[in-house]
Amino acid sequence: MRHARGLVRQAIREVVPRRSAALLLALLGTLAGMLTAPSTAQAAQALPGGKANWVVSVGGLDIPSNNNYRNWVRLGYYVFKPDGTVTTDFWTWNQREQPTRVPAVTGADCGAPVPTCDIRTVAGFGDGPDRGFQGTYGYGPQGRVVVTWTKNGSGTALAKPLTESWVLETGELADGGVARMRSSNYYADRFDATIPGPIDAFSDYGATFGIAYGSNASLSTSSRVPIEQMLTDPEYRTVKYRGSFITANKGVVNRQTTGGDWTFSGEGSGAANPGQPWRACAGSKECAGYLQPNTSCQEQGGNTSKNRVRYLAETGTGRQNTEEYWCQSLLGSSKETCYRHNSHPRPMLQVIDDAGRFQGWVGVEAFTHVKTDEYQKATSEWSKYYWGVFDMVSQPRLRPTMSAAGTVRTFKLAHGNSGVDDGTLNWGPRTVTFAGTNRVVSGCRKVEFTAMTPNGLTDVAETQKVCAGQADTPFTGTVTIDVPGGPGHVQVAYLVSDDGSEPTTPKYTMLCSRDGCVYSSYQEPTPNFRVAHGQSYAVGELTWSARSAVFSGSHHVASGCRYVELIALAPDGTSDRRTSSPLCVGMEDDGTRPFAGTVTIDLPGGPSVVQVTYWVSEDGGLTYSTKETAACTRVRCYITEDRDPITEFRLSYGNSVATGRVTWNERSVGFSGDNHVASGCRYVRLAAVASGIDRRGTSSPLCLGQEADGTRPFAGTIDLSDVMGGAGYVDIAYLEPVTGEEPRVLDTARCTRDGCVG
Repeated sequence: MRHARGLVRQAIREVVPRRSAALLLALLGTLAGMLTAPSTAQAAQALPGGKANWVVSVGGLDIPSNNNYRNWVRLGYYVFKPDGTVTTDFWTWNQREQPTRVPAVTGADCGAPVPTCDIRTVAGFGDGPDRGFQGTYGYGPQGRVVVTWTKNGSGTALAKPLTESWVLETGELADGGVARMRSSNYYADRFDATIPGPIDAFSDYGATFGIAYGSNASLSTSSRVPIEQMLTDPEYRTVKYRGSFITANKGVVNRQTTGGDWTFSGEGSGAANPGQPWRACAGSKECAGYLQPNTSCQEQGGNTSKNRVRYLAETGTGRQNTEEYWCQSLLGSSKETCYRHNSHPRPMLQVIDDAGRFQGWVGVEAFTHVKTDEYQKATSEWSKYYWGVFDMVSQPRLRPTMSAAGTVRTFKLAHGNSGVDDGTLNWGPRTVTFAGTNRVVSGCRKVEFTAMTPNGLTDVAETQKVCAGQADTPFTGTVTIDVPGGPGHVQVAYLVSDDGSEPTTPKYTMLCSRDGCVYSSYQEPTPNFRVAHGQSYAVGELTWSARSAVFSGSHHVASGCRYVELIALAPDGTSDRRTSSPLCVGMEDDGTRPFAGTVTIDLPGGPSVVQVTYWVSEDGGLTYSTKETAACTRVRCYITEDRDPITEFRLSYGNSVATGRVTWNERSVGFSGDNHVASGCRYVRLAAVASGIDRRGTSSPLCLGQEADGTRPFAGTIDLSDVMGGAGYVDIAYLEPVTGEEPRVLDTARCTRDGCVG
């Protein structure tokens, strides 16, 4: 300020004639005030959502007729300051520059069954951001955050300012610890080649989509949560990370879903991957791998694997992570373990809330299609490239809008001159509504829809039969999977008969997901099956050929011993039988084991039905009985018994407690639980009552001091094989044995298939 006042005095001496001292002092004060006014009058700008530090994914994604495959993506950090300025440091990739895949981790050993391979990312992401902008921000209509970039990262003025308009979301995301910004079209239901460019302007320079999350946590490496912690910390290991993925691929701009119904631990609400599926890398490498079963991966070169190999790794500094995934079937008939070519590399930045907690990622995909005979030689088949921006964040804490609602997919079916050209599938959170028109020229036709989840749950609906001579017939209906996430896939089959009978033979089959529909011309349909007893279950699929059915799946055992039997049957009575190996509790660390094999009918037409039977033993494998059976055709699997309901009970006396569950079978009742004794002796008695019959099962008495922790598990079955419909109710009593007398009743409960009441 002394220097400024000196300059003012000098200016006065040069341009103002000599006047009175009073006038000079007054003028000096006025000019000095003018110099200081901007710094004192500037009002502080409110930070977007009150958050200074943001991780941001932006892309210029458009249909080929608009940009000739000049898609680009940008991933980086925005830092907002109260003085109204904003800076960004970022990585950027352009489709026409054909970026390559490079190792982020070499030889990541995550342990079987995950293959030991390099984990790759996009070239340049292992280093720090190499580009940047400087600019200002303010607020426009509807409270949008308007960012204007005026300089590059080194401060040189841009030839033209670049403007972005962000929708700001605050609310209670992560208890107020996170805010979100997005382009207004980021959660739009659908983009495709019929839409000339983005629905709503996001920028004035070609950026079409964006997603960002902000907090006041540091952007340095110190804020990054280690991957090993994601696998072990209860804060993260049971959370589903979901989000939206805006993609440009094969001439279509589309919205998909990122993440899925998996969790790092295989536990948590709606988790579809039990058994500690994600495995940490050996040694000091901060990475993890997961062999994801029963995906939409398709057969390649005779390789029928449905597994998707997934990796996650730390790279660089700051909040950098990278993900890579590929279908195991892409290895084809080669003996190689690792797929080196067209994997999906995804640079990502962690979303961290104000409290320093991990909440997911924002990321980009920069997929370059390379030649399989030249590892890094890119092709000029631009339509095979796959570019996108996405978020994959904590579903319960950040509540991303999912593409489950309002996602419409189209399908077509044909056989001869008959077909469905205008079929639609409208995906909701737990349902898929189908519609179309069946046009039949010869014979009779109908359409069958089978909704499926990765763990074998199904729902089936079909249209009415339409025969030649009838008018084109519209149809509509719904298939439902009433669990979180709803249907993962819907198999659409065109069923045919040529003699006027009810159509049963599938002639054209499509497998549809939220990402679209694929016609599998190289294989028969692959129906899913699920057989279960209590908390144990086996899930799998059958891949049919002309004279055999290949089966594969995963078996999870929670109690006793179980095995799966598959019998292929032909109309003339010919059969072939295979079984999985028996699996008992304790044989596998996570209680889960894969199984696979083939059943063959070497006759024209091959198997007409494959019967899948679940055999159960609760006595360590000494005796087995049938608990659930599925009959599978080439189109779908039918459960021939009702799924076993399970009800839970709790009995207590003082600090002693017995907790357990009752499994309701068609003609038996299974029970299991834990008895914890704090004093005296206690045991549990169950009485299954049906049509005047009272049959009982008990746990062994447990007395204080008999077990180190005072707890002992119990399990058993009450047989009602001669009672149609099984038990009407089960009375449960918590008892104390009394020498020479009836046991003393400490607590009771009555259970039905709808629940237990104390």
